[in-house]
Amino acid sequence: MLELKNQIRHWMKERFRPESLFHGLKWMKTGTGQVRVQVAPHWLGMTPSSHTGALVLASEMAIEEAFRLEERMSGISVLFMGSQSEFLKANRGPCEIRFRMEPDDMEQLRLKVLREKTLSHEFFLTLWGQDDAQIGSVTLQVRLQLQPYLSASTRLES
Repeated sequence: MLELKNQIRHWMKERFRPESLFHGLKWMKTGTGQVRVQVAPHWLGMTPSSHTGALVLASEMAIEEAFRLEERMSGISVLFMGSQSEFLKANRGPCEIRFRMEPDDMEQLRLKVLREKTLSHEFFLTLWGQDDAQIGSVTLQVRLQLQPYLSASTRLES
């Protein structure tokens, strides 16, 4: 398992250059069983649905980190900093896109990804303002193929 994580980290370092969308994503604990993924400023002006794969990959990494810390998560928050995102035009301020999953559902999703090396999942995302008022919502159908960097026999190319 440690070798697999090292392969993923190596692939991520080689694959995602500083100019890529994935650069600048970081996770932080926000409470018991919750992780927030902070998105770098160069994501602004882009709709999350255009870059669902990287968004969910970041969320998966946050889930993995939470499991590494042996914590059960009740949800993930994705924080978009700034006001130029398509989602934020009406709000004109920082806000969060949150999605919730039960811990058992998250564990099943994690095991499915590890077993089948694919992620196909529908996320219901809710947009919240700083005052914790709901602004809107959207459903994203996410399909992500993990095989290229989960297989030790696959040659990694950028």
